[in-house]
Amino acid sequence: NEMDVLALAALLNHLTQILENPPVADREAASELAGMGRFYEDLGDLEDATHAYQACLACNQTDHLYWDTLQRLSFIRKRLGDFQAALALWEQAAENNQLYAYVELAKYYEHRLRDYPQALVWTRRALEIVRGSNFPRYLSVEWKAGLEHRQARLEKKLSTGINNR
Repeated sequence: NEMDVLALAALLNHLTQILENPPVADREAASELAGMGRFYEDLGDLEDATHAYQACLACNQTDHLYWDTLQRLSFIRKRLGDFQAALALWEQAAENNQLYAYVELAKYYEHRLRDYPQALVWTRRALEIVRGSNFPRYLSVEWKAGLEHRQARLEKKLSTGINNR
């Protein structure tokens, strides 16, 4: 038990140093920062999670880690009501064909701005990705029905003239 406590203290010290002075080009540090961000997020400490995720994004890391971290940061921004920051992150992710970003943009335009034509544009772009030959079939099944339902709802709103922009 004594060794475990000492090891945890050393680990905490190491992680604190990484957070305070994140190395720019270290993939291992990026992974640790992302892990710390998830830890803080699980604890409900969104400020420290944001700090860790931003530090991770500044590091040199794999594409998968980068996009996962960007997604997590965007959802924190959304939870905090900082939609402008979330919007910028979703637009960046959408430029790189991250499907969740298209869906979040469709939700934002539909529910926050009531801009149904723009919401429909993002929904259709998401459906193009899901229906594409390069998209994994098992994921297509998961996403397709929800997107088609959103598309039908938006088309109905537009055809009845509800809050058209």
